Amino acid sequence: TKLTDLTGFKDPLYIDDNAIEFLRDEAFKIADENPKLALSLMSLALAFRPHGPVIKSTVLELKARLKC
Repeated sequence: TKLTDLTGFKDPLYIDDNAIEFLRDEAFKIADENPKLALSLMSLALAFRPHGPVIKSTVLELKARLKC
């Protein structure tokens, strides 16, 4: 995976789409064995992609499962 050079980027809150997808994908991988960590990863992804329907629905599902 090629990393994006962010040294000249002005927005300190920017996160590359690949990083968001990585967080989402890793959360899916561990959701059954560690739903609490999966929720943390997915919530972080949601913070950077607040209109992502899959991320949003997964956060709601994990919260329901953990009774948060």
